[in-house]
Amino acid sequence: MSRRPRRAGGAALLDRRYLRFQQRLDTDNSLVASTNAISTRASGRFGWAPADWIGVTAVLEGGVGDVTESDNEVILGGGGTVGVDLGQLSSIPIGPLLSLESEAFTLGGSDLSNRSTGVGLGVFYTAWEDFSIGLEATRRQLELRESEKSFAALLAAFRLRYFF
Repeated sequence: MSRRPRRAGGAALLDRRYLRFQQRLDTDNSLVASTNAISTRASGRFGWAPADWIGVTAVLEGGVGDVTESDNEVILGGGGTVGVDLGQLSSIPIGPLLSLESEAFTLGGSDLSNRSTGVGLGVFYTAWEDFSIGLEATRRQLELRESEKSFAALLAAFRLRYFF
């Protein structure tokens, strides 16, 4: 009985999965595309602190864009955050943050919607006056047209913030 030479099991498994992935990949898919776009935007920002321990920010953004294969030329976006500094209320110098955002943009496709939404959470160390350091995670979602499915991405950021 002759034995076939053995390959590393992990490498063979990865080779098979890669071949299956290549066979399923549709290069004509409109989810994978590139194009040139020119856009101009203007925004207004608002910040308010009704008390030393809470702050609210808001942004409204608008503009126009030109994409060769799209009739949509309007860009609209908005969002806001609410942050609390627990160090002002107790001896714990931690500041949780909640953010919401939405954007409608000119780039889309036959399968992709041209609207994305996001929800974020953050935790900051706020012991220093006018300076905070922390982590923020945002879940962005992009819907597919004519489908219940969507793409989602989790973005994490390390933030240093100085207030003046």
